[in-house]
Amino acid sequence: MKKRLTWIIASALLILTTLLAVGFLLQKGDNEKTNGLAEHYDVSSNGTIAYITFTDGKPSLRIKNDKQKLEKELIQYDNDKIILDPSFSADGSQLVYIVSNKDMEQTPYSWVVSINIQTEEISTLFKEQQLITEIELAKNDQSIFYLQAGTFENYSPITGKRPHDIDIFEYHLKEKQQIQHTKLKEYGMNSLQVDEKGRYAYVAMVDDKEEQTADDAFEMKERIFQISLNGTNKVKVYSAPDRKEDIYDFNFIGNEIIFQSVANSETNGIFEYELFQFNPASNKETQLTQLGKSASHPVIAADLQTVYFMVDIQFGEDEPEYHLYQLDLASKKTSEISLPHNY
Repeated sequence: MKKRLTWIIASALLILTTLLAVGFLLQKGDNEKTNGLAEHYDVSSNGTIAYITFTDGKPSLRIKNDKQKLEKELIQYDNDKIILDPSFSADGSQLVYIVSNKDMEQTPYSWVVSINIQTEEISTLFKEQQLITEIELAKNDQSIFYLQAGTFENYSPITGKRPHDIDIFEYHLKEKQQIQHTKLKEYGMNSLQVDEKGRYAYVAMVDDKEEQTADDAFEMKERIFQISLNGTNKVKVYSAPDRKEDIYDFNFIGNEIIFQSVANSETNGIFEYELFQFNPASNKETQLTQLGKSASHPVIAADLQTVYFMVDIQFGEDEPEYHLYQLDLASKKTSEISLPHNY
């Protein structure tokens, strides 16, 4: 209860930041448009892009590969469903994603679904009467790690309903067995990554371990944490512990981190969310984008030289309008990737 009560205070103090942050998946889901691109996507090892569109409220999962001259819709769902977090297998042959009921308060069901890219055969791997917000395929494709929320409610009347009491789970594909790795019941947790051997999970969440007072709550920052999956639940800050701005979405490129954060925190106007690169060994940080909007959800290409990311070109103005971009790390040049259904 202490953490919940503290977050009521913190939500009131941090409302301008948290409501504009793009890192929380269900907040993104609340803002999905009737027509156009959603923010969730993935890129396979051979460059195939899996992305989600809405047509009259109906979500579709689509793929595109310009080199293969491939572009098609894999599946469409009714407008009472949403699609979240498509994730390719290591070889790009399978695509795993989440389907949830759009009414997450009354009917909080989630399904984890797999589709074969070649045959388009679809199978439901498992379902939960809870909210699964993110998935991450293990590097050996033998299991799926996922974030699951225990409740969907608002701890503060000004923040709106969101998934809370979030923990890390794993589903073993061969044994069809589920394991709960953590019992943290975190208020918010996102951007799940797992190391190659499945020893550690990395997530973005608020650093509230030392908070004691309302003033402390005001100073809390969202950071990247490393969580041991060996049963000890050992948690430690992995990003720069003294960074003054929150970190939201992130991904790894080798031993470095590409992440989303506010670039103009000193302004009195609308925050601009850009991508940054951080080297934990040297403690060096570099700003990668300067688009003045909201750049989010970095995905690293197999060549380790290209970073894909979404941009909300109407950020702070109206309903979101997402466009997919790519960044060449050598030249630092950004360019938009043409996708259908950009309304």
